Amino acid sequence: MERLHFQGSTIDDFSFQKNIKKDTGMRLEASVKFAVRYNTEQKQFAGDALITVQDAGHEGLFRLKFHHIGLFACESLPETPEEKRKLHIEAAAMLQPLWNQTITLFSAMVGIPPIKLPPYRVTDENIRTGE
Repeated sequence: MERLHFQGSTIDDFSFQKNIKKDTGMRLEASVKFAVRYNTEQKQFAGDALITVQDAGHEGLFRLKFHHIGLFACESLPETPEEKRKLHIEAAAMLQPLWNQTITLFSAMVGIPPIKLPPYRVTDENIRTGE
């Protein structure tokens, strides 16, 4: 499999809910779901990330949802489970700085401390290799 080429990205959804007062304490938790979808005819794939940040203790107090899709091309698509794993890891590593920067800047603009996501770690459970 050849090295992948980043072609661009799109924000499919960005929603934000803030029902907090100045002295409200929050304990934020973040979840990242990342998947790779292949277009075998055009030797392209999309890295699809859904990121949710919300208050762990109070539903409806704070919630940020961010759906980001990165588009990539490569000389040949992965054929083996190990090639798929490497592609998945590389795509996530290329897109994560974009997720982080967008969410950090947006949170600062709406008057809350900048949100910094923890590093997204790709594990074998995140990767579908049997298709």
